[in-house]
Amino acid sequence: MESIFVSIICYRDTDVIKTVQNLLKEAIAPENINICVILQEKEEFLDRYDALKLIPNVNLQIYPIEWAEGCGKARAEAQKFYNSETYFFQTDSHMRFDPGWDKLLIDEIKVCPSDKPILTTLPPHFDQLTEAKHPPHYIELRIREFFRNLVIVAGHPVKKIPEQIKATPFLAGGVLFSIGAITEVKYDPYFYFHGEELSMNLRLWTHGFTNFLPRFNFCYHAYRTDEMERPLLMKDQPIRDSYLHERSMSRFQVLTGLKQYHEVPQNHLIRLEEFNLGTVRSIKDWEDNYRVWLKEQTADRALYL
Repeated sequence: MESIFVSIICYRDTDVIKTVQNLLKEAIAPENINICVILQEKEEFLDRYDALKLIPNVNLQIYPIEWAEGCGKARAEAQKFYNSETYFFQTDSHMRFDPGWDKLLIDEIKVCPSDKPILTTLPPHFDQLTEAKHPPHYIELRIREFFRNLVIVAGHPVKKIPEQIKATPFLAGGVLFSIGAITEVKYDPYFYFHGEELSMNLRLWTHGFTNFLPRFNFCYHAYRTDEMERPLLMKDQPIRDSYLHERSMSRFQVLTGLKQYHEVPQNHLIRLEEFNLGTVRSIKDWEDNYRVWLKEQTADRALYL
């Protein structure tokens, strides 16, 4: 039987319960799905997540909020619990799904023209209060802007759905579906937020993986608004927050050759050699293939919003 490992990282977000319940409810074969939730929460609030402990195929791992250091650390932790499932699905803690999402993704990944395919997208919004979902679209990933050599990506709805599945240069960390072998490329736990998606994207590319856009909508994401309280990791620790962001930038810059080792603080580069690029393809291959140039912070106009 084809199985799916689901990686969900959660920082103080009780909606993860509805996310997991909906994910399983809408799956055609929920018995073939194993979910790992990396929960980062204050001890006094842990009883709010008791419902997750009652779901047999959920592996709930609990960490204090003092442990939290952003996406990279939590995603790296979730990878450790992958157990030879056929597929790997990484998603967020505030999601809803369409009926049969699991079969849709499995069928779609099998037609990707690559031995190492990834399906990725930025899905439409849903309202957590009303559960109302925005209309589904075929969504392309486009460049919103460059920020310190990072590509900031946004979803761009397109009316016409292509007959052939299309590759995309970009990776959305909140919706990533691939073969189980993707876990051989280990997440760098020292990425906070800046550069986390793009660095993993480039590392996967150099290991032979290619991103594709699914030709259908299958999920919805609750995008944060100004009216919603955003749980900030280091809200009361601006110095720590700045350090973690700068450490991420240093790692990204050295990884991509934008800076040399001696040009950044050495304590930013701990264990960097363990999370290096692959040898199948180069970053230059990625830039030339998709016409995105990181150093110059430019790209083909067709890739912009």
